[in-house]
Amino acid sequence: MVPLFLERLDAYTGLKKHFSDYYRQNVYVTPSGILSNPQLNFVLAEMDADHLIYSIDYPYKQPKNSRTFLNNTSLTSTQLEAFSHGNAERVFHLN
Repeated sequence: MVPLFLERLDAYTGLKKHFSDYYRQNVYVTPSGILSNPQLNFVLAEMDADHLIYSIDYPYKQPKNSRTFLNNTSLTSTQLEAFSHGNAERVFHLN
């Protein structure tokens, strides 16, 4: 999902901003079928909810709890809307 080494990458110099700033502004992450609240909370701590896109790794992974997962997250209604479909619609111009 999100590299655990963003802080370590920030040690590299020569960039106008920290590496983690570029990453957080330009990369979108998905759970890709890993539907657990600890994973989601970790990603939210590292990335803004506007850079999360819900996904299932179909046909390789077909979790039966995908809807239950969305219903039981600690996301606000705005974050849940962005995560479940809004960000994908914006990034892929689906509107």
